[in-house]
Amino acid sequence: MNSYLAVDYSGKIHKKIVRKIIGRLAERFSKCAGSELEYIGMGSLFYMDFTEFYSRGFIGKMKSIEFMLDFDNNFDERKYKRFLMNRPYEAIELLPMSVREAVDTLPFDEDSLVWFDYDTTLTHENIEESADVIRKAKKSLMLVSTTGTQISYMYKSDRRSLDMEVVRDSLGTIVGPDNDTFFEELTWDSFYESLHDIVTPYYERVVSEKNASEKRRFKLFEVGSIKYKNPSFMQADIRLLVDLDEIPEEKIKETVLSSDDAGYHLLDMPVLTEKEKGIFQERKGEAPEVLADEIYIEPEYISKYYRYWDDVF
Repeated sequence: MNSYLAVDYSGKIHKKIVRKIIGRLAERFSKCAGSELEYIGMGSLFYMDFTEFYSRGFIGKMKSIEFMLDFDNNFDERKYKRFLMNRPYEAIELLPMSVREAVDTLPFDEDSLVWFDYDTTLTHENIEESADVIRKAKKSLMLVSTTGTQISYMYKSDRRSLDMEVVRDSLGTIVGPDNDTFFEELTWDSFYESLHDIVTPYYERVVSEKNASEKRRFKLFEVGSIKYKNPSFMQADIRLLVDLDEIPEEKIKETVLSSDDAGYHLLDMPVLTEKEKGIFQERKGEAPEVLADEIYIEPEYISKYYRYWDDVF
């Protein structure tokens, strides 16, 4: 089932916070680029990311990716028309295709924000989709990939064991020559973290190969990551691919990487009831330990709500 059929994305507080952090970082990046960005995303039926980003004024063109085949592998015209009807802006171009098809089709020839907001776990396929965006990019871009932190079923042999043959076949091209002990040290409990750790070096190799073949000066910057409950844990990894001949490295460091939104964020706060939200709105700013006694939530979580509040309720 498509996630939009079961999930109302407009009401998820943690996702709203993620959206605002990414939006603020992308807005700073657009200032470095000196132009509006093209947004390429996965708008689902609610287009919340599009509404958030477009309203901030740093987005020009917009493309929304949505797979449009039914269970019989035929084009689903009813679904397509429903997505068209729900667009908040007619300027959004709907791409009725998979992420893989979109990556193969789009030119990535403008300064862009590209957000692949998967509702699946980290796999070889979605790693390669981001890698191919890097390979094809003609201009600078912010690349965001959101995946679940659980282990994909394709890598499991049973409930608590990895199918190492499948793991090796799937990830062999991603694991670099400097990580020859990766598979020997890989365990069930360390799987996501270990795989996540080799993704950036893999992308850096892709950038190096790109520069060598195209005689360019692209550089990959790690901007940060956001881990959040959705209700299971998801992680959004944020990177910049920058053409240093167009945007100076110092400008990226001063404008984007030095901001409070860069770096690691853990959004593990409990979901609030409507009554609790009302108390927060009325008494926002009180000492966390005072409010904790009022609504019986740990002060550390209240401190996080204060930090990430930013009108998300």
